[in-house]
Amino acid sequence: MSLLQPSRLLLLLLLCLGTQAVALPLLDNRGTTVSVTPRNDALATQLQKRLRNLDDSDTAIPLSDLQRQQRARQTIDKLLRSEGYYNSRIHSSGSAGYSIDTGPRYQVRTIRLDGGDSISDWPSLQPQAGEPLRARQVLESRATLLRFLRQQCHANGQVDYQVVLDSDNHQADITFKVTPGPAIRIGEVTFSGQVHIEEPFLRNSLQIASGRCLRVSELDEARLTLLQSGLLTSVHYDVTPPQQDGDLVLSDVHFRLTERRRHSVRATVGYTTDAREGATVGWENRNLWGSGEHLKLEAGADQINQLAKASLTLPQFLQPQQDLELHTSLEEEDTDSYLSRSREAGAMLTQHWTDHLHTNIGLVFTNSRVEEDDNSERFELLSMPLGLVLNYSDNLLDPTRGWNGGISLRPYTDLNQEDLTFLQNVISLRGYYSLDDWGWRPTLALRATTGLLTGAALESIPADQRFYVGGGGSVRGYPYQSVGELEDGDPRGGLSFSEASLELRLRVGGNWGVTLFADGGYAYPDRNLSFGENWLWGAGIGLRYHTRFAPLRFDLATPLNKRDGIDDDLQFYISFGQAF
Repeated sequence: MSLLQPSRLLLLLLLCLGTQAVALPLLDNRGTTVSVTPRNDALATQLQKRLRNLDDSDTAIPLSDLQRQQRARQTIDKLLRSEGYYNSRIHSSGSAGYSIDTGPRYQVRTIRLDGGDSISDWPSLQPQAGEPLRARQVLESRATLLRFLRQQCHANGQVDYQVVLDSDNHQADITFKVTPGPAIRIGEVTFSGQVHIEEPFLRNSLQIASGRCLRVSELDEARLTLLQSGLLTSVHYDVTPPQQDGDLVLSDVHFRLTERRRHSVRATVGYTTDAREGATVGWENRNLWGSGEHLKLEAGADQINQLAKASLTLPQFLQPQQDLELHTSLEEEDTDSYLSRSREAGAMLTQHWTDHLHTNIGLVFTNSRVEEDDNSERFELLSMPLGLVLNYSDNLLDPTRGWNGGISLRPYTDLNQEDLTFLQNVISLRGYYSLDDWGWRPTLALRATTGLLTGAALESIPADQRFYVGGGGSVRGYPYQSVGELEDGDPRGGLSFSEASLELRLRVGGNWGVTLFADGGYAYPDRNLSFGENWLWGAGIGLRYHTRFAPLRFDLATPLNKRDGIDDDLQFYISFGQAF
């Protein structure tokens, strides 16, 4: 009797786990059916979905069948009323069904504002006269009015509403009662608790100032901005009661701060099948001279790469939303394709246009000696990195919602070889979607990346600047940099590449998670942007332990397009943070 090969055993495990995930029940789905008279399929579907989501999780003891039925009828009645059906009749239909006669649907007869005469240009409200009465629209209109009051500086404004039903004519009159209160502006902004942080740096970090409208949303945003600086462990604010000051009504704002320790030391370890054991150590000072200057020193090594790097970030460089980073590094990289020893120094200017958009431009000088096929060549590359990044994801190291993407352009010229110039282009996109109401809270994560080198032939471009695919941060299941054209078993790199990944991330209990993944890609020796052509695919399973900082990742992958004499049955990876 033959034993299963490791790759087949892994695939069998994936199939078994996938089958369990599909078989997870919805929340206490008892096969409830709903029929609506007059026929309204959309309403029936909405009611049936709401009933399926009922369970006993919020009750001290399990409910009896009678109690569960009473709860279902209350749920149906509440939803019908929210849609404008106030004269409905609910009948039980068998052991697991309901027959509903909705009766007439109430329409809006009038909708008006009471109060706020001193304010003009009020926003339009929903529902309008003649439309069905929907509770959701009434609540949304109240929220719209409150936002409008805040925008007009009425921080303490109140909005209530009253709905009067005319049961004879099946109509409703809606009145929003507005109490604007005084228009309040920010008086004095003060800080306390800072020890090493300069007050001008704090003020420049905020988008609030004396004389601006007092808006709670902006104060909350200011608090979050201070916390995101990395210099503080807690931020609270107090607002004084409004006081008349001439023609203005002012409230002072005071921020109470607790500073974070400026210095920290960190150490991480990791493992991959190719690079074996690896470790990184680092030291940082997050507030070098009192204005958030961030000095970072780090060194790391494994069997492929050794790196020592120093960087200094100057926030609010020349203007509040602009940072300057200076860096220098020494690196040695010994792969199956080349041996590279390099020294680098550069500067990067980053402009934060919004919370979600930033651009950068830099200048980098790299002095390197690259050995390939027993030939050694020296390069003195001057490059200008240009980038645009959009980030709408909810977390940098463990995203579960949203998306992010970027475009980078980097022209190179060799000061040692005047005829060598080339341009590197890379586009990447990632997306995340979660279903928190489902069992195991699944998150679907997608990644796609492509790149192109133009301006020079493959052999002219330094081997350490070409594109490579394969390994823990790329296509898992294959040796490092090996997914592409090989020459005598060694990768040669490419002028273009494309790759994609799909992950299903599950939280199976406590801090533990399981991930099923598939990666594919290829590095092409020519300029080929055919997404998916000649791709090699890998698949696997991963274990996650979610720490307060980032998930600890254990991945086991197998090549689905295994090449004899090149690929092993399994590749193993350990690191911090999600794969993407």
